[in-house]
Amino acid sequence: MTADIARESESDLAASLFVGSGEMAQRCRAFDWSTTPVGPVSTWSQSLRTTAGILLESRNPMFLWWGPELVQFYNDAYRPSLGLGDRHEHALGAKGREF
Repeated sequence: MTADIARESESDLAASLFVGSGEMAQRCRAFDWSTTPVGPVSTWSQSLRTTAGILLESRNPMFLWWGPELVQFYNDAYRPSLGLGDRHEHALGAKGREF
């Protein structure tokens, strides 16, 4: 499989997983998860896929730390909890202990 096909497949999978028009769904679709400890979306467990989908669809503030590295996920309703400035820009996919 070429790198272009792999990227396209990963992009298609992210688009089907991170549905919705909210900012965080869009950011999750565009985010390069392969740079994080959770790895590419194609390698995620069904549990993580389901949990991420529920989190993004919720109107209630939701935040998730996943795995031993505590990789961070959150939704649009939670975003204001991160405060003003660029903190929000760096929180998605960050390791909890480093953020």
